[in-house]
Amino acid sequence: MDVYLGAMTGVDIKIVDARVWVLVPQIVHTNFRKGGGWDIEAKWFGSLPEWDWSTKGVDPLVQGVSLENSGEEPVMLMALETAPPANGGSTANITVSADSGETPYIVLAFDNSVADTDIQSALTVAKDGSPMSIHWIANNGDIDPNADINATIMADMKKSADDGKQYRMAVLRLKEDGNYTVSANALNFTDQKGFAVAPFEKLDLTQSGATLTGGVKYPAENTTYTLRTYLGSNPGEATYLVDERTVDTAQGNTVSIPTEGTLMPTGDYYVSSFLMTEKTTTVNAEDGSTKDVTVLAAIDSQQFADKVTYTNNNPYQPSKPAGATLTFTGNEVMRAEWQKVDNADGYRVTIYQEQNGVWVDTGFGYDLDKDTTAINMALTVGGEETAESKNLTANATYRVGVSAYTEPENGAKYYSAETTSAEEYLPEYTPLNLALSVNGTACASDENGVYHAYVGGGSNSLAVTCAEAKSITVTRMDTDAPLTSDGSNTFAIPEFTGTLMLRVNGVKDMDVTSAFLLVSRDTTAPVLTLSAPVFYADRAAGTYRITGTADAGSEVLYGENNESVYAAADGSFAVQGTLAEGETGDALYIRAQDSAGNLSARQLALVARQAQTYAIAVTTDGNGTASADLAAAAAGTEIALSAAPNAGYHFKEWQVVSGGVTIKDDKFTMPDGDVEIKAIFEKDAAPATPTPTATAKPDSSPTPAPTAPATKLPVWWVALPIVGGVALAGVFVMRKKKRRR
Repeated sequence: MDVYLGAMTGVDIKIVDARVWVLVPQIVHTNFRKGGGWDIEAKWFGSLPEWDWSTKGVDPLVQGVSLENSGEEPVMLMALETAPPANGGSTANITVSADSGETPYIVLAFDNSVADTDIQSALTVAKDGSPMSIHWIANNGDIDPNADINATIMADMKKSADDGKQYRMAVLRLKEDGNYTVSANALNFTDQKGFAVAPFEKLDLTQSGATLTGGVKYPAENTTYTLRTYLGSNPGEATYLVDERTVDTAQGNTVSIPTEGTLMPTGDYYVSSFLMTEKTTTVNAEDGSTKDVTVLAAIDSQQFADKVTYTNNNPYQPSKPAGATLTFTGNEVMRAEWQKVDNADGYRVTIYQEQNGVWVDTGFGYDLDKDTTAINMALTVGGEETAESKNLTANATYRVGVSAYTEPENGAKYYSAETTSAEEYLPEYTPLNLALSVNGTACASDENGVYHAYVGGGSNSLAVTCAEAKSITVTRMDTDAPLTSDGSNTFAIPEFTGTLMLRVNGVKDMDVTSAFLLVSRDTTAPVLTLSAPVFYADRAAGTYRITGTADAGSEVLYGENNESVYAAADGSFAVQGTLAEGETGDALYIRAQDSAGNLSARQLALVARQAQTYAIAVTTDGNGTASADLAAAAAGTEIALSAAPNAGYHFKEWQVVSGGVTIKDDKFTMPDGDVEIKAIFEKDAAPATPTPTATAKPDSSPTPAPTAPATKLPVWWVALPIVGGVALAGVFVMRKKKRRR
């Protein structure tokens, strides 16, 4: 077969008959990746060469037209005829002759300034003296097949030999030929013409069993036609080419369809014939260059109703499966089954989808070994979808075709005829919304969709809720043993060690939604830590915030009524509250409880209302730096000061600018008011110049052994915490024992 496949279809341009042929680029096996042309042919335009059709998107010679969804510039080819127009006027007698099958026309040209409505009101037509009604076609309107005349108006027309003017053309499509009188009454037309357009070529074949006879009606002069005949499993399918010949347009043609051989599997097939002729078009190469190619394109076809029986006499061809079934099993899954074929080496399964009443090969299927006679198919599960490769969809009707094949030593595969199943509808799967909770705590799923729960000792239960489910079951994954329900979809969790995986199934019609729950045994108490021993409430509002960490997701219980918050994923939590008016502090016991019910040790959080604070400002004389350990403090707070002199200076003293405090050992006690302290530095004294001395004569006497210095025992001061409002302090001396030699 040719590397190009031509396809032809009729185009309804309302008042004008035309046809389009296209080269299908998907099957081009040359270097023209985006090659393939489009052609529009209309014999009507060839009858009016004196008019310029380029302004209408058509050219009687060659015209590029941009088609929808095509990146190509297709070529439009027209055959020209020469026929001079008649002179104009307001009335004309026009005789139009048309042979059998031809369509008669009359065209009138008016000045472009004349409105369409004026032409429609003024124009009258009579045939042999009898008035004829005119059916005017609006934009996108349809012709009336019963009307004597169908008419339309085309504006902004120019002549091929441009005279600098534009015209408005009235096109009259006549039901039959004859003698016509046209009158524009008060209007004048500049040109008028009558002509007939022959129909396109048409196949005219008759089937008698396995024989086709006939030829081509309305053949064009000096044109060579090719007739191809195919067999296919469905009407119109061109699967197997069985005959190709040049058409004899002068005499009849006879096509004998083969009924045996090795071209196809044994079976009954429909016959389709295609009339083809050569078309030349321009295709684009990958490098951007163009090239003219001449190919065969189908311009007409015939489909025949009677089947032809074909017998494959290849000794390697196996028998076809005795039967095939397709059954919907739920969750957008279908099961195909077929009868085993003796001596088969494998099976080919083809999936068909019904589209607009026609069964279409989806391009999806399976190649299976000889021991497989059934398969569950998740039809709608595919890879990444593209514009050229669509995935299969639910809410559609499918069937399968199964062929057996053999693989002899020559390496070829020989397929049997196909056995098809009955059709089966595939409904869309809608998952159920299953909600799980263990011991009253809702379960959350991880990134893989697995739910998790933790249980401690004692009895534990799983509750499943789903309003849409008709039934709910829970099964242990390790033993496949079902869990017992209490009748309201609450299931007792059995004893286990470590972890237990449960499968929860919700059923609606034939669809099943599954959820998986991993239950873990946990007897370890969670750990709760407070971020501080004392938390301070706002002095005026009394609001406070107790913070800390606990096991992630654990419930943090506090207060007399066991109010609670939950620890975040990082374990952090915050308890907020407000002191009562006049209340200076509070104490709350806080503990954490994990999902297994384990409790942490209690922690005591102290809350104190913040006291009035006063500002502390520390300045210098510019010869060093100084600071306090606090920027503000409440009365009675001990404040520590520090100073660092610049190079060449040393710290001298602290000056109290305001606040009336006494500084001792760089510390003072905060009063009931703001305090300002200034650090004073003093310049270092210049070092004294030493007096030169004579160099001592070296002493030759032995160097005496060094004398050990007097041992000074360290003294340690220890500050003890406040106990009962009394500050305790003490002193102790640590003696170092002498090391024994």
